[in-house]
Amino acid sequence: MSEGHSEAIEEIARRHAEVRERLVAMDALLHEMRSGAAVQEACDDSERAPYAAALGELVEFFTKDVCELMRLEEEALFPPVGRDLSEIGGPVAALEIEHEELRRRIREFVQAVEAWSCGESDRVAIASVLISCAERLRNLLRVHIEKEEAVLFRLIPKVFTRADARRARARMRLWRSKTKAMVLMVFGSGVGLLFGTVAFAQQGARSAERWFAVQGEIRMRWEGRWGELLGQPFQAGVRDAYLLTRVRVGVDLRPTRWMRLFLQGQDAQAVGFRADPDPPIVEDTFDARQAYVEVFHRERRGFGLQIGRQELRFGDERLLGAFDWGNTARTFDALRVFYAWPKSRVDVFAASVVVIEDGAFNRHRAGENLYGVYGSFQGMIPEAVVEGYTLWRTRPRVRGG
Repeated sequence: MSEGHSEAIEEIARRHAEVRERLVAMDALLHEMRSGAAVQEACDDSERAPYAAALGELVEFFTKDVCELMRLEEEALFPPVGRDLSEIGGPVAALEIEHEELRRRIREFVQAVEAWSCGESDRVAIASVLISCAERLRNLLRVHIEKEEAVLFRLIPKVFTRADARRARARMRLWRSKTKAMVLMVFGSGVGLLFGTVAFAQQGARSAERWFAVQGEIRMRWEGRWGELLGQPFQAGVRDAYLLTRVRVGVDLRPTRWMRLFLQGQDAQAVGFRADPDPPIVEDTFDARQAYVEVFHRERRGFGLQIGRQELRFGDERLLGAFDWGNTARTFDALRVFYAWPKSRVDVFAASVVVIEDGAFNRHRAGENLYGVYGSFQGMIPEAVVEGYTLWRTRPRVRGG
């Protein structure tokens, strides 16, 4: 048995409390509808509008939050219980049947709301059907969550293993991160538009003196694999299809001509990926991707210094780069000193690659370092760039006595 089961129970209990609050609001709404204009044949659209808005919120809650809650229970809680107890006539089978019944009643409720919203005739009968569907859904949902808390919550501590707890935490992180990603997309887009407008308005006066900028990136990519899973050998008949999402939000500060501060956060997710947990190459819940200070004149020549978490990109990135095609990409904790000419540049650096660890702050591994000198010279040969480099990698070695 693992103590990690408590986190799963607390999360489900919290969502059960949200469901109960919505059901109380539904009771009040149904009471008003029975005695108000919603069931009157002659009511106009203005009288129906408050009910329509409240019903719309309930539809969204049942179709998104409640259905997501049932999926979470089916993926994270039901398998451990069904593994150790007989599913034939057992609690898991009964709860799964009730989930299907709840989904059916949610569909009925949604259809009844749509019919009531656009119905032009026989509104009394349509409202009566709507109220009846809502009551059936409410009654089943109340009984169901009480049953889960009385039966499922009692069984989980007895059957949950550490692996079960890890899977449950990963599933809950995915749900939370999707919500967080949506917030970041809205925030990043809004802030970017705001400061982009301000920067445009000031461009004529100080185009070369812009000292503050907000950056944002939203990327989505669907991938399908047949015959293999990512990171595994070929397996005939195996399929995997998933959506990769990546959200980045950054702030670029240039308080003086010689100094730049750059901060960037990233949230990367793999929706539908067949792994447990998802590998770090595709998923990393919001974390600090870049955070560095650069001392270098805006004319981009002479000596410069860059220190902190940053990208290292040299040449075509065949040896050293950010691997930006990957969903999480790559950064380094690095110290970088360089000298730049108009067509050439030489970098000397000491760096350690940042290790992606979903659910924790990403850090580099002590002792795993990369040192290098990289030079790029344009004009030595016509229509060509000459590059020279030397790289030195160190790794800790532990020997037993």
